[in-house]
Amino acid sequence: MKVYITTTVGQSSTYVVDVESTTTIRQLKEYYCKKAKTKEDLEKILLVLDGRQLDDDNKTLFDCGIKPDAMLDLTYCNFHGRNPTFGTHFVDVSNKKGLTIIEWTKTASDWLIAAPGLCLEGLCKNVACVAKGRIVIMPMGYIEFDILRGPNRNTTKCSMCSQYVNPTTCGFNNCWWKYEGIKQTDESEEPKTITSDWQHADNAYHRFDEEKSGIIQWRDLKLTAVKTKT
Repeated sequence: MKVYITTTVGQSSTYVVDVESTTTIRQLKEYYCKKAKTKEDLEKILLVLDGRQLDDDNKTLFDCGIKPDAMLDLTYCNFHGRNPTFGTHFVDVSNKKGLTIIEWTKTASDWLIAAPGLCLEGLCKNVACVAKGRIVIMPMGYIEFDILRGPNRNTTKCSMCSQYVNPTTCGFNNCWWKYEGIKQTDESEEPKTITSDWQHADNAYHRFDEEKSGIIQWRDLKLTAVKTKT
């Protein structure tokens, strides 16, 4: 089948690429570079389908819902690893269906160690890391964190290898927390501004399950965790 890739940086150009449903996002990036006769850092290339970032290089076109004659936009991640032009995909913290309470255990893996306050989670993609392909916890502490602009190689990194990790969900413990942001559940819907009241997380890990709460597009999202509510 054929898909179309349009560059959105510099002079706009469209490339036709022959692919299979089993083609991975990384392979698609490689095909683009070959078509465009350019050498690029594949980690910095970002493909976008209908406003949705395709940021998992290991997923296939079938996994991402890419069908014949699909139109993809190609841009580049900024220093923070995400492009504010399109917003970002992160768990729907306004949907409490996936908010689960996990009791502490002494047998958790080293990359699943939390600390009081806000903790972000994401997939470590470093092939040389012991946590490769696994979800890692990144303790942020008591903080107001901007999910779109805050992530970078210094703030959201794997505790095992110190490489950048793209956060996709979060957890809280021993704190008061709240959120405020602009979410867009569907590309056909108008973005909505939402805020929450202070919520309490006791001495357990209060985590948002991505499968139950869902991953949505955020135009803006700030998470705040404090030790004591004022």
